[in-house]
Amino acid sequence: MRKTKMSAVSKIQIALLVLGFLAMEFPGILFFKDMAEPRMFGLPFAYGWMLIGWVYMCVVLFWCYISNWGEGKDEGGEDK
Repeated sequence: MRKTKMSAVSKIQIALLVLGFLAMEFPGILFFKDMAEPRMFGLPFAYGWMLIGWVYMCVVLFWCYISNWGEGKDEGGEDK
């Protein structure tokens, strides 16, 4: 049985993923559903908010993918 420990970077990555998901799924955005103003990037606010959320999540997920965040740090024993 292999014991693994979650690193500080992995904890930060999970927190950023949860924060991004909560921001994208925030129900308060529905207050802006029938409004043409305010606008973000020339889009209605709700669409701009979702666009920013998707870009944020893509960047965070790419960073997680590059850093192999699913792989735990071994506490001891042999290296892979």
